[in-house]
Order: sequence, then structure tokens, then C-alpha cells
Amino acid sequence: MRATHTLKTARSVTALQGVARLMPAAVTVWGAALLFLLTPGSSADFARVTAVIAVVTVVVLIFLLWRIGRFACRRATVSISSVKLYKILPAFVIALAMFALLATHLCAQLTAREHLQEQLSDGIHELELQLVEYPKTKLNEVSSVRYMVAKITGVVQKDKTVRTVPSGVRVRVWLRDAPLNKWAPGSDITVFGRLQKQPLNAAEGFTLQAQKITDSTRGADSTLGIDLTRGTGSKHSVGVVATLQSQLAVLRYQLRERSSKQPGAQLLPGFAIGDTSLLDPQLAENMQTAGLTHLTAVSGGNCALVIAAASVIASRAGVPRSVRIFLMLGALLLFALLVGPDSSLARAAVMAGVLLLAKFGSVKSAGITALSVAVIVLIIYDPWQALKPGFALSVAATLGILVGSPVFQTLFTGLKLPQIVALPLAVTVAAQIACAPILLFLQENVSLVGVFANLVAAPIAPWLTGMGLLAVIAIAVIPMLAGPIIFVAAIFGWVIAKIAWVCSQIPGGSVSWQGGFSGFLTMLIAQTALLLAWRYREYLRRLRSGAHPWVVKYAPSLKQRILIASGYLLAGVIIAINTIIAPVSAQLSVPKNWIVAGCDIGQGDAVMVRDPAYPDAVMLIDTGENPELLKKCFETFGVQHLALIMLTHDDKDHVGAVHVAAERGEYALIAPPTTEQKRTGKRTLLTTLKRLKLKSKYGVAGMSGVITKKGEILLRAAGDETAISWQILAPDANKADKDTNAISQVAIIHVAGLKILMLADTGRKEQTELLAKYPAAMLRADVLKVAHHGSKNQDPLLTRAVQAKWGIIGVGARNKYGHPSRETLRSLHDAGTNVLRTDIMGAVAITADEQNRVWQQRVPENIPGVAITGESNRVKLIAWERRCRTKYSLLEIKSCPTNGA
Repeated sequence: MRATHTLKTARSVTALQGVARLMPAAVTVWGAALLFLLTPGSSADFARVTAVIAVVTVVVLIFLLWRIGRFACRRATVSISSVKLYKILPAFVIALAMFALLATHLCAQLTAREHLQEQLSDGIHELELQLVEYPKTKLNEVSSVRYMVAKITGVVQKDKTVRTVPSGVRVRVWLRDAPLNKWAPGSDITVFGRLQKQPLNAAEGFTLQAQKITDSTRGADSTLGIDLTRGTGSKHSVGVVATLQSQLAVLRYQLRERSSKQPGAQLLPGFAIGDTSLLDPQLAENMQTAGLTHLTAVSGGNCALVIAAASVIASRAGVPRSVRIFLMLGALLLFALLVGPDSSLARAAVMAGVLLLAKFGSVKSAGITALSVAVIVLIIYDPWQALKPGFALSVAATLGILVGSPVFQTLFTGLKLPQIVALPLAVTVAAQIACAPILLFLQENVSLVGVFANLVAAPIAPWLTGMGLLAVIAIAVIPMLAGPIIFVAAIFGWVIAKIAWVCSQIPGGSVSWQGGFSGFLTMLIAQTALLLAWRYREYLRRLRSGAHPWVVKYAPSLKQRILIASGYLLAGVIIAINTIIAPVSAQLSVPKNWIVAGCDIGQGDAVMVRDPAYPDAVMLIDTGENPELLKKCFETFGVQHLALIMLTHDDKDHVGAVHVAAERGEYALIAPPTTEQKRTGKRTLLTTLKRLKLKSKYGVAGMSGVITKKGEILLRAAGDETAISWQILAPDANKADKDTNAISQVAIIHVAGLKILMLADTGRKEQTELLAKYPAAMLRADVLKVAHHGSKNQDPLLTRAVQAKWGIIGVGARNKYGHPSRETLRSLHDAGTNVLRTDIMGAVAITADEQNRVWQQRVPENIPGVAITGESNRVKLIAWERRCRTKYSLLEIKSCPTNGA
């Protein structure tokens, strides 16, 4: 028995040595990419210098390895330290070599990006592009905003000549309300629109708001898209792969179209090929709440199905084993082309490829080794993958399953659970635990129903995925069979949708946990403490039970028991602080007598007003885009009912979470339609309000009304029964404009002795018109909702005329637009206005006490721009700007952090 154990131990050590050589390289590459892309002032020169240093270090280490090996050959005995060094050095050499490769590649990419950003200024441009991904959909409640990622291949000059750009810098093309065409990676198109540079940490060097797209083959113009339902239409790069992708794009389009016509099949394209364009907002929210969103992201499960199917077909056909492996690789490659570039798929495909090639060469390859290879290859190829949450979650889930599922399977089997339950439960728990810390960067809660939902959905998901892939094959080979297959698949999709709905309705399905890096760190510490305490306890239990005959039995000492208890206690304290103490204390700190509340909903607006004496009479102005953050704001301020919802205009950062507001209100005041909406007769917001059963009315200049103490809405005076009164100042009823910002609703609100001016997203032109139309006394207010998140497109004369005591700016932390601008902050300072910013203060509220005290969710220290009223704060602002200019390049000045660091 001892010999068997020794043999197993030796094999384990050998496997660990193989893993240990690549794990440091994977961690180094990932950490280096984060260092390069997140360090302020990073540039191509920084990457170039570090690459040279890494190359020199690798050469020195290789020479050292050679010298140690040569020395060992000459001498009969070698010191133990030399042997250890000889074993450790290869891991360092590989890690540094990969680091040098990353730095070299990133240097070339950054040089190309910086060079092109110097040549192209922000504004209107016409560019020749080549797509690198299939068009995607970013879902929100009001509209499906579609986009494409492409490489810039040429710049169209004023004389219509094309200047070739060989750099391959990427651009994200936004296609609002455009159809999902049958474009594929490799399609060549020409796009005319507004170009904007992006900071270093953005995956694309530019964003482009498309106004017109020209088909490179037919020369057909289209506003925000081209209808390619009769063919692929766009020109492709010459080659077999490009032609194949063109045909696969047709299959994707056909699957989506056929699924859209079959009730219950909305999830089918997502499970099969990762296309989530058919998901409605409610289903997407239910899937997220239940922790099932990952099922619509193509990953290892899909690749396993494809490889297994190819293996079975090849083995039944009598194909030799060596050829069978290449057929499986070919099927995997074909599937990857069908899905397109995707973080989780790329990780899974590279892992599967490594394992298959290792199997072909009769080499035993560990899963962690394959995962390390995938991380190294993908990050070196695209360093910005290191910043993508999807990639991090995919790697974390895979690592958790590889390392944790055997441990949890043993635990659940020991609890007398049947193997058919223990294995999927172990996989689910391991993946959920591994992903929990990373998810806190995206949300401020931890799902408790996720394990249950995934356990119930686990047996159904492979069937839905398999039926989707079978439908794709049927569309390509026997189209008449696709309909029945999709019909059967819709049954599985309906079941999963119901599972998501039920789990999302469970009370207490999630618990609050601090988000961001602090939440990530506390969660990681709690998990580590629990894991170490449990594993140490199990180790001592095995020793005590005599599981190993060669180990002397003994009972754990008092010190060992205290050590185990300390681990459990540390984890318990962290969990209690984050889930009970912090939420309760935060709720207790919120004033009950608030009048105006600015919600912290990221880059967007959501402001609530009410008379504290009549808490049911609440008016909400805009909803922001994030449903979870709006729900949290309602919970923070104890809002259960909304008397009136004012949606100032149709932009998603103002109306994207309207379905959450609709749960608490019945009436909405909306802006008039744009010229395009009038011409087409289509307005997504109206369709959404109708579906949500919200009664709506256009708000135009001259309209006024009141909200009574009982929460009723009247378009006339109500005398002593008035709780809130409001008046619309703009836009005029006959105003026509194609820009939603230009026809934003501007309103004056009177509540509890305060006068509030809501400027929505108006610009300098609209604000100048307000000054010309209304007397200064009418525009004067106590509270100003600063227009357009504090952008520089403001009229400082209006700010001076309003003379507000407080200015609320709804803005996201470190947003890509550089909001709020320094010019706007200075203008507010000169007008004597205290600035309340949600990005650094969190949610803010003005109370009804004698001094109208301001409450803020977070208390920043030494941060200029928070309350710029005195000379000392102005000095801080100027000093902060100086530090920013010296620390950041001119290209990144918009990303200058707001914490004065």
C-alpha cells in the first residue's frame, strides 16, 4: 500500500511540476497586461523599455541554466540548492519570455493606436472598415443598441481618395436601431459618422456613431444599416475562411429568424451560438438574477458537445484514431467560426485544442496546463482581454471547476448524496464560488439562488444547446427539418425561462455585498479563510481516524483547534459585516426628511423629489440605465410608489430602467418625438410604455400641473392639497429636431419650499434659448440638475443666472466621456454652487431641516469638485489639474481620476 501511495505521489508531483512551469507564466502575462493598461501614463515607450529589460533578463537566466547544467555534468555531486534553482529557473524563464512577447506585441499595438489617434481628431469622418466580430446587441429596456467591432483599414479624404491604414486599430461602431445584417468577420464596409477617441484601457481605440453605411460591393447607402436579407451583400477579403464565414453568417441569420417566429425559442440562438439578440429585457433580467446568464455565453460545454458529436460520428464511420482527432479539431474550428470571436469561446477552444493535440501525441496534459496555455495565448494576442469581465469569469469558472469540483464531489458523496446529484452540484458550487469575487466588480450583491437555479437547469441546458446546433446543421443540409427541431427546442427553452422566472421571484434570493475592489478583496479573504480552515480540519480528521496506516494517530492540539476556529470566525465576521451590519447601518444613516434625492445609477440621471410630509407623493425624473442600481436607490430612500415619472428624453441613460419605475408608478410625462420618429412613425419608448401599461403624455413648454398630498396628478391648481407643483419650460410644442437632447424636457419644480430647475441633457444652444425666453427671476432656483452629466456643452450665463445653492451631477465614476468637465465645474464654482456628484459621493439628498442639510452616501476626502465654494477648494481643484497633466498624457486627460490620486 505504501508503494502504491508513493507511486501516486510521484505522479502527482510530476503533474504539478508541469503545471507549475506554465501557471507563473499565465499569471505574469495577465498581471503585466493589467499593469500596462491600467497604469496612468502608460504608453508604447513604457512597453518597449520593459520588453527590452525582459529579453535581457531571459538571456541571462538561460545562460545561468546552461552554466548550472554544465557544472552538474562535470561534478559527481551537486548541492541541493543548485538542483532546486535548476528546477525553478525554467518557470521564471518561460514567464519572462511570455512577458517580453506580450510587451513587444502591445508596444506595436499602442504605437499604431497613438499614431492614428494623432492623425484623426474627434468629429465626423468616413472610414473603411473590416469587421472582426459578428454584429452584437446591447440590451436595455427601451431599445436594443447594436454595435460592431471592426479594424480601420482606410480613411476617406475630402477628395474621396482613400488613405490606407495598415495599423489594424479597432473601432466600435454603434448602430442604434439598425437591423442585424448578415455581416461576418472579414466583411469590408465604409462607415460615415462621428468618431471619438478612447482611453488606453478601452479595448477599441475609437468609437464611431454610424450615420450612414456604404456597402463596399454594391455601393448601396443606408441610414444606420443595410438590409442584406437577400444575400451576404458586403465584400469579403479573398480566401476560403472569409467565404466560409460569409456562409456561416447566413446560417446564424436563418437560425435567429426562425427562432424569432417560434414562441419560447428566444433562448435557442444564445445557447447554441451565443446570439442573445432575441432576449427581451425581462427574460434577460430574470436570467441574471437567477445566475443563469452564463448559459447564453458559448463556452466549454458547447465545445464539449461539438467534439463529442464529431468523435461519435467519426468512430461509427470507422475513422482511425489519429485522423479522428483532426476531425474533432476541424469541427471545433468550424464551430468557432460560426460563433465568432468571443472571450469564453476562445478560452474553451484553445483549451480543447491543447488537450486534443496532447492526446494525439500521447502526452498526458492537465486541465490547468491547458487553461494556462489558453490564458497566455489569448492575452498576448489581445492584451485588452485581461480587462474584460467575461474573460475573467470564464477563466475563474474553469479554474474553480478543475480545482474545486473534485473536493466538493468528495464532500457531497460523504453526505450520502447520490453520484448523479453530487457531481453536477459540485461543479455548480465550485464555479459559483470561483466567480463570486469577480462578479462584485459588476454588481453589489451575491446571488443565493444561483446554485439551485443552475442545479435545476443543468440537465436541460445541454439538450437546448444540442438542439440549437442540430437546427443549424438542418438549416444548412435539410431546411425543412429545422422547423420541427426548433419547435422541440422551444419546449426546453420555455422550461429554462420558467426556472429563471421562479428563482428571480424568490424573496431574499440575493444579499447585499460591497462592490468594487474592496468587495472583491473581502470576498476573497472570506473564501480563503473558510477553505483553509475546512481543509486543515479535514487533514487533521484523516490523521485522527487513521486513514493512512503509516501515520501515527493523534488528536489535534488546542493550538490547532484555535487556528481552525480563527479561520471560521474571520470568514463569519466578514460575511456578517458585508451582508448585515453594512446594509443596516447604511439604511439607518439615510435621512427620513429628504426632499431631493440624486440616485447613484452610474453614467445617467435619476432624481426623485417629494414633500417629506407626504411620502406617497414622489416624482421621479428619469430612470438611468441600470435596473439594479435604480432598485437599490428606491430601497435606500424607501420609495414604494411614484406619483409621476418624467422621462426627459429617449436616451438609454435616462430611460433604460423604466420597467423598474413602472412597477411603482402608472403615469409618465415624455418628450415629444424627434423628426425621424415623426417620419417613420416608430418610437421604441412608446412601445415599451404600452407594454408596461404606463399611461403617457407629451410634456411641452407651457404645460404645468401638481401632485396632490394623496399622490394624485392634476393639470390645474390644487390649493392647499398641493404637495409638488411643476411647469415645463421646454421644448416648444412645434419644435422639430433630430437630436433627442435638443428636445429634452426642461422643468421647474416647487416642493417643500425648494425650487428645482431640471435641465435634462440640453446643450449650450438650448440653454441660451431659455435665457432669451424667460426672465432671470423665473430661472433662479435653489437646486440645479446640471445638464448632460456636467459636459462642457453648457452656457455659463445660465448657470450664473440660476444662482443655485446646490448642483446635482448624475455621472459615472471614471466615465469615458470625461464628465464632468473642468469648465463646467469652474462655472458652477463661480456661480457659488455646491456641486453634488454621484460618482464620488454616491447617492445624495437635500433634507428639509432649517439649513437644508446635504446627505451623501460616501464621504470623499480631499477631493476637489465635490463642494467647490471656497478659495481653498479652488486651490485644490487647480492643484489636482496640475497633477493630472503631469501624470497623464494629453490623449488620456479625459480619464484623469476624480480622487485626486
